[in-house]
Amino acid sequence: MEREYGLRHDQRNAGQSRNGDVQQLQRFEPAGGHRYDYGDLLGDSNHSGSAGSTNEVVQGGIATTIDVTAVSPVSEAFGSTAPVTITAVLAWTGHGVAPTAADVTIAGSGFAGGFGTTTCAARVHETITCTNTYTPSGTDTPGNYTFTAAFSGDINYSASSSPELNNFSIVGATSSTSVVSSAPTGATYATPITFTATVTGEYGNVKGGKKSNGAKPQDITGTVTWSSNTGCSASTVSGYPGVATCTTSRASSLEVGNDTVTARTRVTQPQRQLGFGDPANYG
Repeated sequence: MEREYGLRHDQRNAGQSRNGDVQQLQRFEPAGGHRYDYGDLLGDSNHSGSAGSTNEVVQGGIATTIDVTAVSPVSEAFGSTAPVTITAVLAWTGHGVAPTAADVTIAGSGFAGGFGTTTCAARVHETITCTNTYTPSGTDTPGNYTFTAAFSGDINYSASSSPELNNFSIVGATSSTSVVSSAPTGATYATPITFTATVTGEYGNVKGGKKSNGAKPQDITGTVTWSSNTGCSASTVSGYPGVATCTTSRASSLEVGNDTVTARTRVTQPQRQLGFGDPANYG
């Protein structure tokens, strides 16, 4: 890129030469701080006037760096649709004009949700801070993800991209189990009693269910383990919502008085196993 400097122009008479011609000194001071002085011979009866100028070639391509400096929150449970805020900082050297903020993008790959628009604040010294928001769809597969930031470069500054990896994760939702009914109630000793447990997932994720936004979550399947006083073996979770049952037998009758029955669930999602749910107690 060639620029002919002439941003500020001062003139002064430098005096008269021995030949009687008048010389004038022109001073040009470009924005970069360099100064160029030119002799301008105005001419006399024996000589015609003349002037001189020069061009300066200014090189661009100043190096930049960009980093993802913050992700908040750094993880969310499967099924959550809470927005995630990503912050990135672009830095450079020198004291020239700032890089073009519109050339900064914050994004990621492998996500099922959507990103907002990257916005950048005013420069602070030789840095610009930019942010964007990612909203999960609720169907992002559990695992590690990477939010990235990139500067595409402009006429003065070179491109750069963030080096950070695995700065966000989706973790498996914790399921909960509730014993919602027992029949008959107030049973007599040695009478079979049926307990029903309903398995629900965090953020409405249950086998066969749909979240409030209409998206179908990954299936949750597994088993419910009953307390030993029921005599029941583990039950398979099935249907929507996830339901498991336990029926006591005469041989495993509950004792006379108040009895506590506990159900625990162990459910799985594809490629990820979830922990035990909270027990639900019934007297």
